[in-house]
Amino acid sequence: MPTVQIISSSEKDKNILQGAFADLGAETIFSLDLNDALAIFERVRPRAVFIADGEDPPSEIKIREILRIAPFMPVVVMLKRRDAARAVALMKLGAFDCAQAPWTPEELRPLLKKALKLSGTALAVAPPPPDKMRKAILAAGALAAGLFLFALGYGLSQYRKAEAARIPDTVELPYSHPAGIAFADGEVLVADWYTQSVYRHSTADYKINGVTSFPDLTPVGLGHSADNLWLATADGRIERRSRDKRLTRTAAAKHGMSALTGVCFDGLYVWTADGKKGVFQKRMNNDDLRVLGEYPYRGELAAFTCDRDFLWAADSKSGEIVKFPLDNPEKSAAAMSVAELADRTFRATALGTDGTSVWLTGERGGRGLLIKKNARF
Repeated sequence: MPTVQIISSSEKDKNILQGAFADLGAETIFSLDLNDALAIFERVRPRAVFIADGEDPPSEIKIREILRIAPFMPVVVMLKRRDAARAVALMKLGAFDCAQAPWTPEELRPLLKKALKLSGTALAVAPPPPDKMRKAILAAGALAAGLFLFALGYGLSQYRKAEAARIPDTVELPYSHPAGIAFADGEVLVADWYTQSVYRHSTADYKINGVTSFPDLTPVGLGHSADNLWLATADGRIERRSRDKRLTRTAAAKHGMSALTGVCFDGLYVWTADGKKGVFQKRMNNDDLRVLGEYPYRGELAAFTCDRDFLWAADSKSGEIVKFPLDNPEKSAAAMSVAELADRTFRATALGTDGTSVWLTGERGGRGLLIKKNARF
């Protein structure tokens, strides 16, 4: 009996699909979300994956991440309403096909049959010709080709290893509206306001290791410490959250700013920035985040962060990332020109630092970007 994986958080959908696939003679493994699905992939490889559309994270991200792990896996998206244009768009992104609503056995049968046929296709080697001379010639040719391919393959593998070891400085994100960046447990965490989610990226290859969604809030900023994350929300709050996979909220306070541009922790104090007023704010690390001091910023503040030594500001007017000593936030220590900040088609949205590099997120042409720069300047 073939096994298919279904990604859906709806108990109602689960009951419908379990019955439908049972009628089609297929065994089903259910995953509540992308994290669960990727964890299952480590233990068992299904013959096909069926995704319920319209859930977080979006189907586009699920398709991309599944195909990153299993490039030839048939991924079928089950649309909740008939939409030919969306079906075409998803298939352009790599979906094997799309199932139209309602998800009946009749609708799913041809898709399952095609998916199983693709995943079960094997290549057969034709028998060699009977003639002895041709056998000898083919054997010699195969040996020569084998030696050539071995040398070529070895050289290619060495090249690929070198390329893999070089982490790119600019990466296009699989979502379009990044709004905050932080670091935890060797991962880059990026908040996206449109999908209302925080994505955990590997620092080795930037693939998504997990997603935490917040259906009841919109994240607009992100900061980190050794034990906590600070999540700024669109309704004017800063929430302290634990660094578990669910990012559990432990405290929340209104920040009172007109345009929060960043939130961070220097090891002792919480800092925030107001891009509209052009000020840095130093706050107590307590439940109400009481403001201890304000320091003016004279540039055009697009993004802000800090670490144990400096405050960092992305200035969209000067096209620079500027750093300020914690003990003198009104006097810059150094500045570095960043081409993206000078590009008027690029809009910086968040800044973060991991101690050795400074990271910038932004939007350009409807795409989200993650940019890494050397912090030693």
